Amino acid sequence: MVPRTSMVGLVLSLVGAFLDFLSGPLLFHVSYVPTMGVSSTGSYALVWALMLFGLGTLLTVTGVLGVTKVIIGRMQIFGVMMTVYGTAMLIIGALMIVGMAPQMQAAVYLGIGMLIVGIGMTVNGIMMSANRRAIKLKM
Repeated sequence: MVPRTSMVGLVLSLVGAFLDFLSGPLLFHVSYVPTMGVSSTGSYALVWALMLFGLGTLLTVTGVLGVTKVIIGRMQIFGVMMTVYGTAMLIIGALMIVGMAPQMQAAVYLGIGMLIVGIGMTVNGIMMSANRRAIKLKM
């Protein structure tokens, strides 16, 4: 049976990946807006887009692996990974809200979504790590 924290981790990972994959194309659009000469904003937006695509891919793979038997025996590692990804989502969401990320459509809404998912992932990752430690102490 799959632990509840793994199922919550799967849902949070997929929602986070959805937000990342939604933000990436919007940033690609910003990076390829025709301008006079070469713009540093375009390359900056391209780096952000690629970073979000990479994070979305990591979230998808980690979330799906989290409900397999491979990871269930290693919940502490999965919990740490979820905490790190959640922290990354928090930072990216905060940067989007305050305007330090490249400007795109709906940046504030996507940033708020990333903050919410980041908080959930961080809390879920801490719970996964704590549950594993509690099991070790009982044995």
